[in-house]
Amino acid sequence: MQPSNYTINFEDNAKYPISIKSLKISDIENNTTSNNQFDLHSKIKLMIKFSINSIIKEKLNISVSLSKEGVLVYNTWDIDHLSENKIPYREIGEYTAIIILPALLNIGFYQISIDAGIPGIGPFYRYNECLCFEIANLRKIYSNRSHLRGGIINPNLKWDIKINEI
Repeated sequence: MQPSNYTINFEDNAKYPISIKSLKISDIENNTTSNNQFDLHSKIKLMIKFSINSIIKEKLNISVSLSKEGVLVYNTWDIDHLSENKIPYREIGEYTAIIILPALLNIGFYQISIDAGIPGIGPFYRYNECLCFEIANLRKIYSNRSHLRGGIINPNLKWDIKINEI
């Protein structure tokens, strides 16, 4: 397998207070093929470059949506890990955000959409399904968490099993 990554550069949206510049996808272990395939057992890294063009009274954020065949898998915002009163006002400048997607996705084709907006109000704009990639069993690993089970995600859930006393 060859190391691979894919970058999409967007038009400058300087008319908005926040502007998404680029979106890059890569495998953090560099185990990808040259055609945007990622291994079922590998984590995926998204790198988003954006700029704050002006200061406004509202706080600004970036969000990423992941879909498979038109079904929303999940949305994530760059402020998810913060409590509401901890969301920062960002200074004017260039920023880089990195998201690591866990190795939960099952085989298939996925689409990423990205938004820039104001939390609780909505996006200024959206790049809908701007990046597509495939999850495949490239290493041909078959385990008790086989992709053959179906579903969109393939979680490793812990079960607590005890014998019932009579």
